[in-house]
Amino acid sequence: MPIITLTTDFGTADGYVGAMKGVILNEAPHADVVDVTHDIPAQDVEAGAWCLASCWRYYPEGTLHVAVVDPGVGTDRQAVIAEVDGRYLIGPDNGLFTHPLQRAEQREVRRIKADFHLPAHLSATFHGRDIFAYAAGVIASGRMDWKEIAEPAEEFVLLAVSQPEYGERIIKGRILHVDRYGNLITNIEGARLPPDAQWTMRIGGADLSIRDIARTYGDVDQGRPVAVIGSSGFLEIAVCGGSAFRVFQTDPGTPVALKRLVYE
Repeated sequence: MPIITLTTDFGTADGYVGAMKGVILNEAPHADVVDVTHDIPAQDVEAGAWCLASCWRYYPEGTLHVAVVDPGVGTDRQAVIAEVDGRYLIGPDNGLFTHPLQRAEQREVRRIKADFHLPAHLSATFHGRDIFAYAAGVIASGRMDWKEIAEPAEEFVLLAVSQPEYGERIIKGRILHVDRYGNLITNIEGARLPPDAQWTMRIGGADLSIRDIARTYGDVDQGRPVAVIGSSGFLEIAVCGGSAFRVFQTDPGTPVALKRLVYE
């Protein structure tokens, strides 16, 4: 049974998600349609990209990931299908698929043909239904292979994701994402941090009274800041029982610096 996931900024108060599901199930009645989330902040492509980064690989090979955070709908931005390590990404070519495309060992990107869309219907403002959901349904039905509905793409859009600076004593990065708990997820990879090292830390203009990287959030007292290697594999700054976002008033893009303490 084919798996199709949906990730959008549509919310659930309107019928947009329901329309996409109807198109998919009309083409592939036996598909297993999974809602990843429809609560991506409106038109926030970077937040959508991070959401996909955190989950796409955990689905079986053959999964079709449909993602729609599409402020450029109806413009000359392209519609794409990409195969990444045996999974498929379907959506707008606006950087939404940056992280899987950069991290996959194998990838191929194609542009959906201009004449491929829901028969006799193509809205300029709802490609999620008329192109992306329809493409997923057609592929899941087995009637057409993904390469039949798309042409090779020589170029595609990637977000300008900043890379950390890993020095022997100083590591510089940025906040990538703020989750619903207020945890500040950085772009600093936990695997790059020396084990048992101690640090002084700074977020934006705030110095943190954190030296050790804890195992989990509850390793400190309630209300205290804590640094952990989160489930995504990146360094996170949190507050036990609270919100680091509220405490430090930071947003994605805020600089983070770690200075290693060396005892003579």
